[in-house]
Amino acid sequence: MSAVKDVSQADILNALIKFCFNFAAPALADEMHVLDGFGNNRTLPKDGNDFCVVTPIRQARSGTNIERWESDGEALEELAEYVDLDVQIDVYSTNIFDALERAAAYETVARSDFGVQHFAAFGIDCLYADDVQNLTAVMDSKQYVSRWSLVLHLGYWKRVKLAQDFFKTAIVDVINVDTKFKP
Repeated sequence: MSAVKDVSQADILNALIKFCFNFAAPALADEMHVLDGFGNNRTLPKDGNDFCVVTPIRQARSGTNIERWESDGEALEELAEYVDLDVQIDVYSTNIFDALERAAAYETVARSDFGVQHFAAFGIDCLYADDVQNLTAVMDSKQYVSRWSLVLHLGYWKRVKLAQDFFKTAIVDVINVDTKFKP
């Protein structure tokens, strides 16, 4: 348990943005073309409809807490839980083939050692990816925009450290209970 790294929401978002940018095939213009789906007031890239949206859609605990006492002299107890996180990646493009190829590339990489190693660098486990689905629809421009979607199943450790009171010494004295505490 000593190798457990606490993962923040910023770590997760950063890992997802880098995953979508680094493994996009065909390539995306830049990391600004990967949007977080849970952010408010996001504007779409002005250079067209080639972008990705990453949205956490489900988070659940897996198993029970693991308790660990710090051995460095601090009065801390650490509680750790493993969290399963499902993230939907929506891939948009005005070209139906680009969106499909990009989504298929994400699925392939997530099911390989490259995906596992990418997320491991952020303290996240890449468990598996679902098959891609076609969700093409009419957008604000009143034209069809290709949208292909997949779900990545990730996992990570969430930790909480709590202060714990201890005593360092005890004074033990043997007494006759019947004499000291009369019935």
